[in-house]
Amino acid sequence: MSVRLLDANDPAGVAYRWAPYRWRRLRLVRGRWSGVLAAPPLRGIYQLQFQVQQPNRLLQSPRWLLRVLPPGTLRRSAVLTPLAVVRDYVRDLPGTQVIVSERPWPQAAYDHRDPRLQRVFVIAYAPLGDTTPGAQRGLFITAFRNGYHGRWRLLEATVSPPD
Repeated sequence: MSVRLLDANDPAGVAYRWAPYRWRRLRLVRGRWSGVLAAPPLRGIYQLQFQVQQPNRLLQSPRWLLRVLPPGTLRRSAVLTPLAVVRDYVRDLPGTQVIVSERPWPQAAYDHRDPRLQRVFVIAYAPLGDTTPGAQRGLFITAFRNGYHGRWRLLEATVSPPD
C-alpha cells in the first residue's frame, strides 16, 4: 500500500514549480500500516489518498486529512467564513485598526491546495479615522478550515504572498 497528499507539492521538487507529491510506501507492522510523510512546502490541510496494489485502485475520503500547521494553530478561535478570519485579525491588532480594502488573492500556479480548505486574501488596513494612503498597511492573510465542513481559522499573516 502507498499514500500521498492530494494537491500537495513534492518537497523534493523545484521551488515555485508544481510537482505532485510522490507516493510513499507503507509497511505492514503488527497489523497496522506505517510510514513517514515528508511535510509539503506549503502549510495547510491536505486530503490523503491511498493506493492499493491488488487490484490497483485508489482510496480517498474527505475525512482522511493531514494537517500541516504551526504549533497552537488549532487553539485559535474558529469562525464561520474566511472573511471573518480577516476581520478578527484586524480587530485584534494593536490600536484601533479598520479594514480599508480586502480581496481574495489568486492561487499561484505552483499552489494546488484545495480552495475549499484554505484561502488567501490581500488586505489594507489603517488606524480608525486615518485611512489616507500613507497610513495604510497591507498584509496577506491565509485562512484554513479544519475539514470540509469545519470552521475557519487563521493560518498565517505575511507581508508578501504565501510561499
